[in-house]
Amino acid sequence: FIDEVKTEKECKDLLRKIDGILKEIATLCEEKEYTFVLSSLYGMKKNIVNDRNQEVIVNFHSKVPFIFHAKEYSKESYQLIKGTTFDFAKTLIYLGNPSFHIIPLIEKKSSGGFFSILKK
Repeated sequence: FIDEVKTEKECKDLLRKIDGILKEIATLCEEKEYTFVLSSLYGMKKNIVNDRNQEVIVNFHSKVPFIFHAKEYSKESYQLIKGTTFDFAKTLIYLGNPSFHIIPLIEKKSSGGFFSILKK
């Protein structure tokens, strides 16, 4: 797993493998019209050795990954907004049952017209 890598090459190779697996999952979810949400409660901060044999720090600690795929929320029409872990949990509840009056971390993108100025 990612916390066991020792070198930059191992880290990049594993992240590419993870990306490939996530792409397969997203494709399957799209075919079956499932919603796919993935996150983590922590980032990664680790010392590894780069290809010049120097120790470097990989730091994803300040950002938590959030991957979201759902047919009804296209990238062209919707965007994810920043929020807390609590907001993320509320978003999961909303995705399971939109009839709950919860503000999710998903919002419709602005059309960019005159009235979008008033929204700010």
